[in-house]
Amino acid sequence: MYFNDDYSIKFMYVNNLRAVMMSLLRSYADVQYNQPEQIAYIQKHRRNLQDLQEFFPTHEAFLIDRLTPIWNESVSDLCRESKSLTTLAHLINQPWELAVILSSWIPSWCVVQQALGRPLAFGQQFSNEEVQLRDIIEAEPEHAQAFCNLAVLYLNGGQLDDSQKLFKKSLTLAPNAPDTLLNYAVLLSQNGDFQAAEELLRRALSIQPDYVVAWSNLGYVLSELERFEEAEQALRQALAINPDYPVALLNITAPLQKRGAFAESEKLLRHLLSLEPGHIDAALNLFVCLFSQRRGTDAENVLRQIISNQPNCAEAMSKLGIYLFQQDNFTEAEEWLRKAYEISGKSPESAFDLSTFLLLCGHYREGFTLYESRFRVKYNHNPQRFAQTAWDGSDLDGKTILVHAEQGFGDMFQCARYLPLIRQRGGRIILETRSELYRLFAQSELADVLYIEGDPLPEFDTYIPFMSLPHVFRTDLDCIPRQTPYLSVDHELDTAWGKRLSEISGFRVGLVWAGNPLHKNDDARSISLEQLTPLGLLPGVQIISLQKGSGEAQIPHSPFPMHALGDHIQDFADTAAILNHLDLLVCVDTSIAHLAGAMNVRTCLLLAKSPDWRWLLDRSDSPWYSHLRLFRQQQSESWESVIDEVAQYILKRMQQPQL
Repeated sequence: MYFNDDYSIKFMYVNNLRAVMMSLLRSYADVQYNQPEQIAYIQKHRRNLQDLQEFFPTHEAFLIDRLTPIWNESVSDLCRESKSLTTLAHLINQPWELAVILSSWIPSWCVVQQALGRPLAFGQQFSNEEVQLRDIIEAEPEHAQAFCNLAVLYLNGGQLDDSQKLFKKSLTLAPNAPDTLLNYAVLLSQNGDFQAAEELLRRALSIQPDYVVAWSNLGYVLSELERFEEAEQALRQALAINPDYPVALLNITAPLQKRGAFAESEKLLRHLLSLEPGHIDAALNLFVCLFSQRRGTDAENVLRQIISNQPNCAEAMSKLGIYLFQQDNFTEAEEWLRKAYEISGKSPESAFDLSTFLLLCGHYREGFTLYESRFRVKYNHNPQRFAQTAWDGSDLDGKTILVHAEQGFGDMFQCARYLPLIRQRGGRIILETRSELYRLFAQSELADVLYIEGDPLPEFDTYIPFMSLPHVFRTDLDCIPRQTPYLSVDHELDTAWGKRLSEISGFRVGLVWAGNPLHKNDDARSISLEQLTPLGLLPGVQIISLQKGSGEAQIPHSPFPMHALGDHIQDFADTAAILNHLDLLVCVDTSIAHLAGAMNVRTCLLLAKSPDWRWLLDRSDSPWYSHLRLFRQQQSESWESVIDEVAQYILKRMQQPQL
């Protein structure tokens, strides 16, 4: 049979290239193909291709041109051949370079790679330490400690997935190795799986009860799980074994400070600093202890000493800036916060600290831009949740946008004002809400679709978090959307509550004195019901409690009469309906202030000396809510003058004609 020479050459090129590709891909996908006969087969066809290249160099372009289609055909054929080869599907349209295919490289499935579930990458290089550990494992495939040490090496290098596979392999070989259990628990803690980490640490301690590092790490894990009493017990056990163990001395301050034992925490931190004078985390924690004991000057000196010793410690600069702002030293506060931002390389943490200061000072454009850093700040526990591209404020042209819940109820009330503006830009709105808000948002008709956080997610084109809306709309003090009310109540519900409240004659004053006790600033913002006695004893005033949550426990011991409605409030729709029938609301800085503001209900808001950023500084009004009046502490923890001022305001309002 006669073949045209050119076609014959091309036919041989294609056959040999296909054979090399198929064999390499088999070896790459499945360890069972990494056998001597398979390697010999690959090398045979490589030599054939190299001979063809040498004798027919003019066909090189043809070979390169055919590479991608032959590659894709080979991947598709192999995926159909066996389930073990379906992992190759991700390689479609990603061919290896011809130089790699024709090199001497054969996918290596050494013992470590079998544990990792993939062969060595072409040209992969290792550190000397890793080479030594791999050599040990290749010589002794059941060397559990070598697998553990390699897992730790990967853990320290940030290769968490590979590290986890190697820890699991080590534990299959030696299930009761305390060091492996402990180090694997460290990895799980970094991944946020604290419950699994706790289980491993308790296993380690059942095997080695005097394992001080495991006791200390268990204390840390329990603190992260907010089981502070157990955490303190575990850390005390660690310190009983070794009173000078630095990590336990540091970790125990978390549960101690949680229960207010700042003096003991200070003592332990000073002991740690006597052992390690340059321990920055201990010094920063000492600042917290001293500040919490109202020893402001000592606390400030600690921060300045840290900065003197460590001129690049951005965290100390940020804390100093925040402290100085609380002392009304705004100029120096901003200097330190900006310096921390620059020295840290514009880290998310320093950006976030600077953003809240700028927002508090009314510098909204820059502040809201930096506030986007909140998603990358670990302690905010607020990661970005979606893979789609976030909305940038451009015209939506009928696209569906998800506005998703984040932070607290008040944040969502505050930023619901932007939803009509999204519609103006052509967006079809899916609003993610929470069960407590669902009925109110449905009645307010602010979105096309409502769903509750945690339910199946509807399809959408783009998304935006609630608290990113001010940034996207380039909000400044003079352009806050002020059209209120933008939340409304169903007529039937409103009528029902109106009928009920009409039975209460007099000047109806709603009262909320406590926020969520888990809020980081709740001790400063919430007050006791007893402190509000001057309001409850005003002649002609009827106090109506809208308090929900832990603050309700104070109602049976109230020093003045009130109408407690908390048990009858199912959600914020009920709260909103009640607000419609009050003459005035008095509350601390919690979500109901935003709800009342969004509904144009006249409100007296009691603010701590260091308020949340949205209430700005040195003003009694709010650009966010026209019917809100701010009453500010002049000294921390001193509410008496604030409450007296509110009482005078109520008396003045009672004398004015009611519309």
